[in-house]
Amino acid sequence: MKINELSKMTGLSKQTIRYYESIGLLSPKRNTNNYREYSETDFKDIEFILKLKALPMALNDIGLLLELKNKENSLKCKKETILFVEKYQKIVEEKIKVFSKTKKLLIDIKELIYNDTFINQEKQIVALLQQFEEEI
Repeated sequence: MKINELSKMTGLSKQTIRYYESIGLLSPKRNTNNYREYSETDFKDIEFILKLKALPMALNDIGLLLELKNKENSLKCKKETILFVEKYQKIVEEKIKVFSKTKKLLIDIKELIYNDTFINQEKQIVALLQQFEEEI
């Protein structure tokens, strides 16, 4: 597929796709006219990149994961991979905690709003928000 089609499918600009190529995250083939030909693998790699960027994971770290995916594993590679995974595992666990607390906050606020028996809902909501702020 051409860059226009890949751009539409992924929501990325052509410049971003070219940038990813320039830093080694993508390696599209070239046709006889020297145009880039993106494959299904390139598309899946972009989806992978976007999901990891949402962590947020740095592009150079994403590049390491893409390299690991395409290389033979060695003992050194395994040790580096474990350190890498542990680093991002902590980040993901922290995000899960924040998302869980945010979900609980939203449920509590919704229950306060729907519960007709509470008189000072606004004060209670403010208290919930202050408690949430202190916890995160």
